[in-house]
Amino acid sequence: MNAKNPKAEDVIAFADRSWGTPCPTCGTALLGHDAVLSLMLGFADGPVCAPCLARPLGRETVPFLEGAHQNVRRLACYRAGWAHADARLSAEGPWPEDRIPFRLRMPAPEEPEGDDDEDACQDLSLIHI
Repeated sequence: MNAKNPKAEDVIAFADRSWGTPCPTCGTALLGHDAVLSLMLGFADGPVCAPCLARPLGRETVPFLEGAHQNVRRLACYRAGWAHADARLSAEGPWPEDRIPFRLRMPAPEEPEGDDDEDACQDLSLIHI
């Protein structure tokens, strides 16, 4: 996987591989959403949970997730990973509102989304969290 320009399938695979592993900072079991955000923010070698991503930025978790979600929605590969994490989390049982607010769920695409736009996940300079 090219961490600087991942494809949707790379982000989904990264989310699945990271799911359930402990956050290296606090020990919380990671969700796919944590992995997607970690990859987007450059933590491909060691994904961390959303609260631990937000803390060094001086942000509370929910406002951090809201800002990050805006960026995820604009970038096809991360959007696909987030939607995959939503589907997997929904299938596992009750939604963990305290970890990922339900309102930040990504609508499932009607057809598979590819990364046809070569810049879809390349220009991370647009990310503001």
